[in-house]
Amino acid sequence: YPPSIIGDDVFYEELQHIQGNYYPPEKNEFDIALKQLNAGEKVLEVGCGDGSFLEKMKGKNIDAVGLEFNDLALQKCLSKGLN
Repeated sequence: YPPSIIGDDVFYEELQHIQGNYYPPEKNEFDIALKQLNAGEKVLEVGCGDGSFLEKMKGKNIDAVGLEFNDLALQKCLSKGLN
């Protein structure tokens, strides 16, 4: 809030280009969250970036779907076969 400061897809694509590790493949939060999830559970990851956490959940047989507005990051997810 306020809604006028929320970034659109272009904003996040620019961040991704400027800061090469904007979507880091490893985060402590990933490990903490994975300990709380079990195979077969369903998860919606809002703001999934390039799918790093989705990949980890897929490896644990968690039914995960990501939501991402950044088209560049979305294409990376799709190229990895992620939902």
